[in-house]
Amino acid sequence: MKPLFVALGCLFAFVLSGHSHKSYKYRNVRNYKGLKREPIHKKVPISHGTEVEPSHGGTPVHIPNVVSPLKQPEPDLLNFVISVNGKHNGYYQADKQWNVDCNQDHYSYTYGYITAVWDDKDKFADVDKVKCSGNRNAYGGIKLDTHDNVVIHLSRMDPYFKPYCPKNYVLTGIYDTHYGFQHLVNGKCTRVKYGYVDNEKCIEIETDYKSGGTYDPNQSWKVECPPYHGAVGLLRNYDKITALKCCQLVRHDHHDTQSQVHSHL
Repeated sequence: MKPLFVALGCLFAFVLSGHSHKSYKYRNVRNYKGLKREPIHKKVPISHGTEVEPSHGGTPVHIPNVVSPLKQPEPDLLNFVISVNGKHNGYYQADKQWNVDCNQDHYSYTYGYITAVWDDKDKFADVDKVKCSGNRNAYGGIKLDTHDNVVIHLSRMDPYFKPYCPKNYVLTGIYDTHYGFQHLVNGKCTRVKYGYVDNEKCIEIETDYKSGGTYDPNQSWKVECPPYHGAVGLLRNYDKITALKCCQLVRHDHHDTQSQVHSHL
């Protein structure tokens, strides 16, 4: 009987050992510490910058370091801020320079367009500042035809209500009849002459809970277009501004006859 019990014990141990071995399939993971083996049933987060070698062999798969385009600066832009309080009224015709206008003569360059809006603490019941951006490179990038402008009507009370610029236009100015820009009556849109607006690739940046924060021209604001985008509209209800609409800008390259889209977009 004793040999029988010994045999049964060995068989039982073998079965357990085999079952355990089959339950743990391994993969090779190469990171900055070198090569190590990990069971694939265990949920191991694979970080960016890691090479994963398939368990069946073959070429390791590299997971590149990817930074969200929303966090990447656009290196060749000049940015400046316009404080809008007290700049109400004035011109609002398409062929005139407005009080809040990215392309006024006294700025250091033209071809500016709105890329961000800022409110201090009023939950965007008004606007206090806008950010304008334009290209440093005089021979490439986005160029506007500052003589080809269209006025859009942002108030829902306006019978001509239209909160978006036409295709291939960007938002370059805003107008209000109130000191604190509580209503935002009109927007000024300017045609892109070199490069173009891809109106099929747009995003709406909502304003909820985004009052305050930095308004440094070279830092990201809470309500700001992603890099290589420009504002094409402002959405509001009867109480506040609800979103800034932005579309991708396809830049003109003077070294090439074709416009080029940045590869990360």
